[in-house]
Amino acid sequence: MSPHPQGTLRVAAASSREALKKVREALGPDALVLSSRRTPAGVELLAAAPQAIERVLEGKEATEPDPALLQKIHALSGKIEERLEWLSWSEEARRRPLRAALARSLAEAGFGEPLARALTARLPDD
Repeated sequence: MSPHPQGTLRVAAASSREALKKVREALGPDALVLSSRRTPAGVELLAAAPQAIERVLEGKEATEPDPALLQKIHALSGKIEERLEWLSWSEEARRRPLRAALARSLAEAGFGEPLARALTARLPDD
């Protein structure tokens, strides 16, 4: 075990269970594990006592997020969802072209994508 500044502790052990036991013994039952990684000898945890977390949080002021940044994040999130949806449809179309075409037609007719997929999932394979 090696103590760190700010009330954190780095613990190495053969197993996660053993490392958590050492953390609880050193920092108490409410210690927070900040990170974990496998090592050749087992596992290494970086943990902090609740008081250390509270000190860090007290030093930080709550700030409002930048509206322009939030708008960009939401736009990016929408693009990611669209891309994932396209990938999902294209994979379905490759594996089951008739089922995918019917599901797309149902969704475009206003049945909604979840209902269209649920209905076509019960169909036999192409």
